[in-house]
Amino acid sequence: MKVLLSKHDISLMPKPNEYHLILDSLSPPASLTTAALGLIFDKNKLLMTRLVKRGWDIPGGHIEQGETPEETVRREIYEETAVKVKNLNLFAYEKFILHGEEPQNYKYPYPVSYQLFYLGFVDVVDPFSPDKEALARDFFSPKETKNTEWGNRGSILYDAALSHVMEQYESIT
Repeated sequence: MKVLLSKHDISLMPKPNEYHLILDSLSPPASLTTAALGLIFDKNKLLMTRLVKRGWDIPGGHIEQGETPEETVRREIYEETAVKVKNLNLFAYEKFILHGEEPQNYKYPYPVSYQLFYLGFVDVVDPFSPDKEALARDFFSPKETKNTEWGNRGSILYDAALSHVMEQYESIT
């Protein structure tokens, strides 16, 4: 386990709060996990989806009842990109802690919740059809990734994932 980033009072969360980005292959409690997202690579290119609401982003979403986080990320990746993945492993997670009273109508576990990030590789690329959620998919080079909003916001996580991927490629060539 390695903490990459810690912050207090991040936006989009009730305040006061605490945020930690943690590299770890061990999953936090499933009952406290709300979403699973994929850092999916084809060599050094990152798979991204262009979402109606957020623009270019990594694929992923909320865990549905009865689903494991891995099932969620595989489903969401395919729904948003028409890509099947291989060698999918937990890579990191975000830990959110609320320090105040539980907000009314708060829909996430309180006071602690998690979002998981899986690292994997492209297996099969099927034809993509835009829908009401995802408008496009593409594979972004490191420079292109850094120029997206997600690449800017998630640069610490992206750099760690890209470094891990490149180490794996170097070890097999």
